[in-house]
Amino acid sequence: MNKFKFILSLSLLLVIILTGAKGVNAQDFDWIKNKFGIHILNSTSEIFKAKELLQKDGGEWSWLTIVIRSDELNKKQWQEFFDICRQEHFIPLVRIATKVENGNWQSPTESEVNEMVNFLNELNWPTRDKFIILYNEPNRSDEWGGKADPAGYAKIIKYASELFKKNDENYYVLSAGLDLAAPNSPSNFYSAEKFYQEMLNSEPNIFANIDGIASHSYPNHGFIGSPYDLGKTSIRGYEWELEYLKSLGVEKNLYVFITETGWPHQEGEKIISKYFSSDSLADKYKAAFEIWNNDDRVKVFTPFLLSYQYEPFDHFSWTKPDGSFYPHAFILGEKKENNNPIQINQAEVLKIDFPYFLIPENKYKGKILLKNTGQKIWGENEKFCFSSKEMSGVEITGLCQSENILINPQESTWFDFEFLFTENQEHISFGWENLPELELKPLISKKTHIYKSEVSLVQKISQSWYNRMQTLSSLITKHLRP
Repeated sequence: MNKFKFILSLSLLLVIILTGAKGVNAQDFDWIKNKFGIHILNSTSEIFKAKELLQKDGGEWSWLTIVIRSDELNKKQWQEFFDICRQEHFIPLVRIATKVENGNWQSPTESEVNEMVNFLNELNWPTRDKFIILYNEPNRSDEWGGKADPAGYAKIIKYASELFKKNDENYYVLSAGLDLAAPNSPSNFYSAEKFYQEMLNSEPNIFANIDGIASHSYPNHGFIGSPYDLGKTSIRGYEWELEYLKSLGVEKNLYVFITETGWPHQEGEKIISKYFSSDSLADKYKAAFEIWNNDDRVKVFTPFLLSYQYEPFDHFSWTKPDGSFYPHAFILGEKKENNNPIQINQAEVLKIDFPYFLIPENKYKGKILLKNTGQKIWGENEKFCFSSKEMSGVEITGLCQSENILINPQESTWFDFEFLFTENQEHISFGWENLPELELKPLISKKTHIYKSEVSLVQKISQSWYNRMQTLSSLITKHLRP
């Protein structure tokens, strides 16, 4: 084959590319093999403590229930939290909240919902599916501005769920866990029955954009029930909730996330003898975990609370004041399967280094600079590569990172590649899977097979340099004319 000269000017627009499959049904949770988690109080240091507790023998990508308050929307703080969740393999269940005023949690406004949605959209989450819990125990007046209001709750979560879904189809929205032991004494308390009933009377289609329910299935009354009790105030309270919602006409199959549960222990700032000793709690939790694990409707359970050393939650803490775990905690560290959540893989092309002149059947080397703008840590589980596309007349190697290098989101790295024309054709294209395809078009004529890139320029090229290249091109054309 005759050898012809090719001219190539390669630079790239900043291009965002997406390799994670989007639009997969958010309720398809075949990847959930590990339902275990814990409720924490948002400190990044607690993530490492939770790892000691939950991932001692398997259990990768366990669950953390956390609270994000409307008066704590610090992007740097929460991005760091999500980044450590990614690094340590935890999936956050984010309960959104307002702020405390006069001893009560304020009831949210639409403006506050807008602010929260915008804030959460700016964060790079650890996984594709983003789990949101819409507030907390709204059938209690102290959790809803001093006055429990089922119609008001239904209205605001209808607005919030629609807004979350509008912004990102990968939000998985849960209604709040109710206080299942609350009496019916409006407006201080609503029983769970009355609260659900009045929610649906106010907004009959309230569950249209709700994907599941958060449940506070405690061993009530008094947190001293047996794991084998049944009914609304037992660790199987979620069963009552699902059945009651169906009796009210809710046909949607709702998954359950038990985001609060557990037995308090006697030990704390003061000994409370009516509670169980920590030594005796392991058997109760083991029985409860078996019940929840064997129920396909239950996707997650996060006992309350990892660490809290003062009233009123010191008796629920899984850690002692010295940081060690209470005796029953070993039950959470027993061997578990790993989850494999979907993560969006995304990259931005920053720069490409490539020869200006190319001759067919000669091998050339190039480099491309990619920025990780997705959720994955490149190279975490295996050597990370973009495979090359099969293109007629072109041979190009894949883009593979060096061994033992981890590239976190927002970090960049160079990839080396080799490139070869094997035949002449009017148009030459090349590229890699899930990266923008590059096309070369004839610069002078089809007969000469002198090519230029179809890709727009972003590298700063001086006008004088460009003029010199145009002059060179003219000289080549003159000497190649018959």
